[in-house]
Amino acid sequence: MNEVSGEQVKAALREGTVLPLMDALYVYSPFCGTCRLAERLLEVVNESLPDCRLMKLNIMRHPDLAAQLRIKSVPCVIKWHSSHPEKQSKYIYAMHSVTHLYEELQGRFDQ
Repeated sequence: MNEVSGEQVKAALREGTVLPLMDALYVYSPFCGTCRLAERLLEVVNESLPDCRLMKLNIMRHPDLAAQLRIKSVPCVIKWHSSHPEKQSKYIYAMHSVTHLYEELQGRFDQ
């Protein structure tokens, strides 16, 4: 899971090019203990889904993006619909387990 800059996310949102950059975005804070646990789970999932372009964003470095992305809390995973990018993004706030996250992120994000 690679870190993406706030500028990259802003440009992708502005230009409508989110999907070529990433399939899902993990939004976290380095001061959040739950975020650290969620990141461990997501790393396992990411290894199991090598085609998944899961990026991560430190929201503390880009607080303006919290409002733009409509983030309610962290940790958060935003996934976009690959075949219907105009559809509403799905926000995942509950990181129940590796299995739960795997099921959410598999299938090219069209569930």
